[in-house]
Amino acid sequence: MMNEGVALVDEDKNIIHTYFAGCLLWVGGHGQWIRVFIASDD
Repeated sequence: MMNEGVALVDEDKNIIHTYFAGCLLWVGGHGQWIRVFIASDD
């Protein structure tokens, strides 16, 4: 199924932060939050 979440992206649309199911993943940089969808096995 697809899980909805949000991702922080920079001007070049590189994903910087992602937030899914209460987990924040730091990738580095600055940008703005957008809605994203990721595939999940459950």
